[in-house]
Amino acid sequence: MACLKSLLRAAVATTEILISKLNSFLCQAFLCLTFIILSTLSFCSTAQESRLFSYSDIYDIEQDQNGTMWFARQSGLYQYDGVEIRNVLSALPDRPFDWAHQIATLNNQVYVATEKSGVWQVDVLSRQAELLLSYDIVQHSVEYVAIQQEQLLALTKSQLFYYQLNDKSFRSVDLPEGHWHLLVSDKLTYIYSGTEIYQVLNEKLTRVYTGPINSAILVDDELVIASLDQLCKLQSNSPICIATAEPILNMLPSRDPRLFWTITENNVLQARLKLTLAATSSYAVPITQGDFVHTLFEDEHAVLWIAGNSGLYKYTADQYEPLDIQYDNPVKYNYMTLFTHDHSVYLGSYGAGVYQIDTQTKLSQAMPLLNAQLPTPYAKRIAKILMWEGLFYIITFDGVYTFSLETKVLLKIDATPSDVYLTGMITDDILYVGSNHRGILRYDLNSAKWLSPINRETHQLPANEIIDIYKDERNRFWYATSQGLVLDRNNRSALQVLSLPTTYKYICITESYQKMYVGTLGDGVLVLDHEGKIINQFLAGKVVYGFTLKDNDLWVSTQSGLYRVNTMIDEVHLVNNTENWDVNASVAIVDNMLYVPTMRGLIRLPIASQSASNPNVIVSSVTTIRGIEYNVNDVFLESSKELISLRLAVLDFRNLGNHKFRYRIGQNKWQIIAGNTLSLTGLESGEHILEIQGTDSLGYWSAKDVLFKITVQPLWYLSKLSLFIYAGAIFAMLVSAIWYFNVRAHSLRSAKKLIHSELLLKQKTDSLINLNLKQIKALTEEPINEDTLAQIAELTQVSLQQLAIKNRQGVPDTIGSRSIETAVPILVDYLEREFNCKVNAQVTLPESLEYEMQADIYRALYEIAHLSIFEARSRNIDLVLRYYNEKIWLICHDDGANFSKLNTHINIDVGMLLLKQIADKYQSRLEFSRRKSHGNSITLAIHTKISQM
Repeated sequence: MACLKSLLRAAVATTEILISKLNSFLCQAFLCLTFIILSTLSFCSTAQESRLFSYSDIYDIEQDQNGTMWFARQSGLYQYDGVEIRNVLSALPDRPFDWAHQIATLNNQVYVATEKSGVWQVDVLSRQAELLLSYDIVQHSVEYVAIQQEQLLALTKSQLFYYQLNDKSFRSVDLPEGHWHLLVSDKLTYIYSGTEIYQVLNEKLTRVYTGPINSAILVDDELVIASLDQLCKLQSNSPICIATAEPILNMLPSRDPRLFWTITENNVLQARLKLTLAATSSYAVPITQGDFVHTLFEDEHAVLWIAGNSGLYKYTADQYEPLDIQYDNPVKYNYMTLFTHDHSVYLGSYGAGVYQIDTQTKLSQAMPLLNAQLPTPYAKRIAKILMWEGLFYIITFDGVYTFSLETKVLLKIDATPSDVYLTGMITDDILYVGSNHRGILRYDLNSAKWLSPINRETHQLPANEIIDIYKDERNRFWYATSQGLVLDRNNRSALQVLSLPTTYKYICITESYQKMYVGTLGDGVLVLDHEGKIINQFLAGKVVYGFTLKDNDLWVSTQSGLYRVNTMIDEVHLVNNTENWDVNASVAIVDNMLYVPTMRGLIRLPIASQSASNPNVIVSSVTTIRGIEYNVNDVFLESSKELISLRLAVLDFRNLGNHKFRYRIGQNKWQIIAGNTLSLTGLESGEHILEIQGTDSLGYWSAKDVLFKITVQPLWYLSKLSLFIYAGAIFAMLVSAIWYFNVRAHSLRSAKKLIHSELLLKQKTDSLINLNLKQIKALTEEPINEDTLAQIAELTQVSLQQLAIKNRQGVPDTIGSRSIETAVPILVDYLEREFNCKVNAQVTLPESLEYEMQADIYRALYEIAHLSIFEARSRNIDLVLRYYNEKIWLICHDDGANFSKLNTHINIDVGMLLLKQIADKYQSRLEFSRRKSHGNSITLAIHTKISQM
C-alpha cells in the first residue's frame, strides 16, 4: 500500500511534464497503430479517442448483466453508462462507504471490497446498500472479492472469508500474514503473493508454486504465472515456461477462448495463445510511458479497458487471423473471387492470377505453372472459378480456360468469342458465361461446342452486359443485366424484365426459403418473391459484391463490412469488427471458418465468434422540476405543462459518438432524437408509454429497447376528486329528474282520477235524477191519491238533492241546461260574490252553436277565471268571448301576478289540465302572456269548423 501511494504522489508531481509531452507522444502512437492495423491484428481506437477519464484511482472494473460498467475508486463505487460517471455510494456520515478496492457482480447485485468498512452488497436497480461483512468481523481492509457459484469470497491479508449468499452465514480460513491476491474460477481457488501460490481446498492451503511472481491468472482452470523474465503455465503442479522479452506486470483472460492478454512494464500489450503461451501480436499501447497499470478488463463487446495511474483508456480489438498473400503481379485494388474444393480455397484475383490456399496448413502458394501459362494481363483477371468433372473452368477477362489439377495443363476453350467475361455458371452440362458486350454465351460441355447466345438482338434482353446468372429451384433462370433484372420462365421463349428500380445495377442473385435475394450496387439487398415483386429491403445504401449461402445464413459482402442474414426472418447483423472492411467478393466457408476477401488481403475468421450486437438501451437520468433521478423507468408529472428531460445511453462502449436514438408513444411513428436527450412537455393527462430504441456503436438499431412510463396528473377540474364530484352531481340530477317525473306522473294520474271521479259522480247523479223523473212520470199516470202525492214529493225532494250535489251547492262550473249567454252572467255574479273581485264579461257569439261546444267554452271560461283568481291573485278580471275569422276567441285580462310558477309547479292543476284537454280537442293553442301595463293575458282560440281543418 505504501508503494502504491508513493506511485500516486509521483504521478501527481509529474502531471505537468506528462501533459506537455502528451501531444507528441499521441502522434507517434497513432502512426504506430496505423502501421499495425495495416499489417496484422489491430486496435480501432486512436490514442486521443481512447482516453476516457483522467481519474488516476480506478483500481477495478466490472460489468453487470445489463451492460453497465462499474469502477472501484478511492472515493467509492462509480457507475458508467456511456453518458456520465457518477458516484453510487460516497463517504457520507450516514453511509460510511470508503475506498473501494475491488468489485464483483452477480445478477443485479454488485459486491464491493473496501478499506475500512468491510464488504458491501449494492442493488443495481434500487442502489440500496447492505453491509455483509463489517470491519469488526474482518479486522482488516478487504482487498479482493469474487463470486464462486452461490458464495462470496472476500480476502484480507490474514483471512479468506466464505460468505453464503442464500443464508448469510460465513466461515473463514486463516492465512499466513502477507499481501495476498485472489484467483477464483467456478471450481478452483488460489491465493498468491510475490513469491508463492497456494491452492485453497476444503479450507486447507496447499503450496503449488514458489518463485518470483509479477502476476497470475486462471485461464479455463489453468494457472498462468508471469515472473521477471518468464511466462509459465502450471499443469499438474509442473510449470511449462517460455521466456519473455520484458517483465509482464498484468494479465487478463480474453473473451476469445483461444487467447489471453498481457501487458508489460513498458505498456506493450500482447495477445497470447492459451495453448502455447506464445504472443500472436504485440501493440505499443499509447498511454504514458512508465504508467502503472492497476487493472485490465475486457467487456462483452471486446472493448479492452486499461486503468492506470494516469487515467482510464479503452480500445477495440479486431480478432481475426490475416492471411498475407505475395502476388506475382500485385495490384493496388485487388478484387477477388473464391472457390473451395477439397479443403482448399482457390483465389482468383484481378491481375495476379490464381492462388491455392491449404485451409489445414493455412499456407498460401501460387499454383504451379498456372500463372505463367496465363498469356495476357487480362487473362490474369479472374472473374469466376467453376468445376465440372474434376476440371477447373476459369472465366477471365480474356476468355474461358480449363485447368487440370492432375496434369497441371492450362487450355483455352477453342473458338471463344472475343469479349470480357464477368460471370459464369454450370448447370445441366451447359456452361453459361456472362459477357460484357455479347449477352449470355452458352457452351455444351459434352460436345465441346458453343451454342446460340442469349442477347438483346435475339431474345430482347434489356442489355448485353450480364453481371450474374442464377437458376432457382423451379428451374427458372434469373439474369442480372446492367439495365435491369430479367426472369426467364420457360427456357428463354419468354423473357420478363422485372419492374424494379433501375437506378442501381444488380450484382448478385441467390435464393433461400422461397425468397430471391438480389444484391445491388448502392441500394443494398432486395428480397423478392418468385414473381419478382419486392417484399423487403435491407442494407440500403450499401454496395453488395457477393452472396454466400450456408444453411439458413446468408453472408453478404459489402464495401463497408460483412453481414450475416438469417433468411428465415431476414434478421441482419454486422459481423463483429468488420465495419471498416471492404469485402469485395463472396466469402468462402471451409471447416466452419470464413475466408473473407478484402482490399487488404484474405482474412480468416471463425464463424463461431460471430454474434449479434444488441446492447441494452437505458434511461440514464430523468430531470424534472423536482431534480434529477437515476435508474428509474417511470415518472409522475404534476401538470401537462411540466417539462421532462430523459438522458439516454446505449451500453456499447466501442464508439460512443455513433449512438442514435428514437422514440414513439404507443403505436405512433418513430421520432428521431437529436443527441442523447429527449425533452417532452404538453403531454395530455393520463399514462404515456414511451418506447425508446438506440443504435449500437456501429450505427445499427439494437433489438433491446426500453419502455418508460410517464404519468401526468390531470387539471384540477379533471382530477379524480373532480370527476367524483361530477359523477355525484350527475347522479343527483338523474335521481332528481326521475323523482320529478315520477311526482308529475303521479300528480297527472291523481288529476285524471279526480276528473274521472267527478264525471262518474255527475253521471251517477244524472242517472238517479232520470230514474226519479221516470218514476214520477209513472206515478202521474196512475190515479192520484195521498200516497201517490207523497211518493211524488219524496222523489222530487231526492232529485233536488241530487241536483244540489251535482251543482256543488250552487257552484256554476257547468253550463247545465242553460245557453252560454245566460250562463255567463250567473258565473260573473258567482265570482264577484264568492271571491270579492270585480269581473266584467262581454259575450259576442254566433247563434245556434252546438251545445257541446258551448259547454266546453263555458268550462274553459270558468277554469281561466279560477286560474286568474287563485294562481295570479287577481282582483279585476275582464272576460271576453268573441267570434272573429271563423274562430271563437276566449280572452282573459287581469291585474294579477305572473303565471310563471305554473311552468315549474310539480303538482298538476286540474283546471289547467282541463284547459289543455279542451285546447287539444279543438286543435287550438292556449297562450299565457304578461301585459305591458300590468297583469296577465290568457288567450284561447277555438275553431268553429273542425271538420274543414
